[in-house]
Amino acid sequence: MEKKFFLKNNWVFGIVLVGLLIVFGLFFYNNEVGDKKVTTEIVPQIEVEELGNGEKLVRNVGEGYQFEVPSDWPEFYFDGYLEFNNISNYEEGSTGIGGNGCKLTINRADFSSNLEIYASNFCKKESDCESYKVLEENGNIYSVAFFGFFIGSGVKEYYFLGDNDYYTRFILSCSDESLYNNYVENIINSFNNL
Repeated sequence: MEKKFFLKNNWVFGIVLVGLLIVFGLFFYNNEVGDKKVTTEIVPQIEVEELGNGEKLVRNVGEGYQFEVPSDWPEFYFDGYLEFNNISNYEEGSTGIGGNGCKLTINRADFSSNLEIYASNFCKKESDCESYKVLEENGNIYSVAFFGFFIGSGVKEYYFLGDNDYYTRFILSCSDESLYNNYVENIINSFNNL
């Protein structure tokens, strides 16, 4: 009887130990390797040139567009995103604004259909989304804003439709509205096709 109890406890202990090893292994992998991935989708296509007037020209050769950002905004590449920012207290890969300044996040959108269809489908899937608005901003630049009872309601996301019929998403986030208004005008107006 004592032997059966001992074997039963060893079996349970073994399962718990294997489970813990798997959990700690995944945690270690995500902290040591997962956060250091560099995208292959957007990085090789990007060329950055200092213009000498306080601006730098960013060219995405693969997608066929270029735009300007302030030269004091360093670029960061991670997980399929290209990001430029001048945020004080910035932590690479963070999603929020942790200080004064702005960040411009760029990635290829995960759809190539009509932007109106994308916005409509997105709003139908999200229970908090009540409506949306798609506007043409500047040539091949469009904005989409979703409205409802959620954080970020009414905030615009910008989309560039390239010659390859794929959209590239641009999201500008700033610590205050005056910074946003200043930079969004300059960035959107500097967009050109290559």
